[in-house]
Amino acid sequence: MLPYLDIFFIILKNSIIEVWYGIKWLDLKLGLLCIPLIQIFPIDNKMKIALKLKFLKYSVIAAMLAIGIFAFAKTVKKPAESIIAGKYPLTVQFISDSNGYVNVFKKNDSTFIKGQTVSKDSSGFLFLNGYLENITKDSFVYVGAIKMFSPGCCGLIKKPGKWTFRRSANRKFFRLKEREALCDPYTCYYYIDIHVN
Repeated sequence: MLPYLDIFFIILKNSIIEVWYGIKWLDLKLGLLCIPLIQIFPIDNKMKIALKLKFLKYSVIAAMLAIGIFAFAKTVKKPAESIIAGKYPLTVQFISDSNGYVNVFKKNDSTFIKGQTVSKDSSGFLFLNGYLENITKDSFVYVGAIKMFSPGCCGLIKKPGKWTFRRSANRKFFRLKEREALCDPYTCYYYIDIHVN
């Protein structure tokens, strides 16, 4: 689905084409094209003034249209960013007293991710170290191991594999989809999130 701004410009483009070729607005086209001819062909002062007034009129219309487009563009909500090279907060539901991050970086046309979050007393932790594939605006696949430990939950977990992170409703975080693969959901239902800016 195209972003709202792209749809707006497609409609605007089609409208401009219709106006340009419309018979009703033919005088606009002729007026704009005739302005440069004022200096080339002898035209009486009355005609010259009429052409200049027409040019001024449509210049004001064009300026107002440009201001409207700019104002509309400023009000359109930007879509949330995809995961790109940078540093992003990493959170785990049962490790709440930590300030973890992942670093996403490119090397040899591949996108890698490495990071961790550790509780203040070091009793709980999560480590990620692998690479990303199938990156889109709303999802990506992490290829690598998830190594984590959370007290009172499922103990030590170390599982390699392909893990999908998704987001919905233009949220600014990606959440691990395969949570059931880490632990019994009736014991602990892990929410592992990577937050984009």
